[in-house]
Amino acid sequence: MKKNTKNDKISTHFYCGYCGTFLPRSAFSPNSTRNVCRKHSTIYDRYRADELKRTVIKQLGGKCISCGYDKCIASLDLHHPNPSIKDGSWDTLRKRSLQFILKHIKDQKLQLLCANCHREKHYIPVQKLEYKSQSLPKTSS
Repeated sequence: MKKNTKNDKISTHFYCGYCGTFLPRSAFSPNSTRNVCRKHSTIYDRYRADELKRTVIKQLGGKCISCGYDKCIASLDLHHPNPSIKDGSWDTLRKRSLQFILKHIKDQKLQLLCANCHREKHYIPVQKLEYKSQSLPKTSS
């Protein structure tokens, strides 16, 4: 009797490339072209996104361009210096190929900033905001 291998497709079972087992078709997302079962797809997606972000961070110098922070990749953001040409967010970008991401970074001239420096870049002091006096909520003393 022939032993099943990961390259064999059994009519009712498919191979999960993450856990290395054959599972029923119902364990996979419908119309999915990936070889990862539902149970492991979130782990797989997170791992892939993490590896992509590490590669992107390395390409952009590995640290915040303002303060030099480099301790945690979750605290490093991509900043669009020209927001008018911003095309999507990291959530949509990370689903593309590495080549596409690197080209996008170069074309858009993205910068690597830590979360604090990124917030400071986008912060608008209240004094610079124009409010209509009637739209401000009344406070009770």
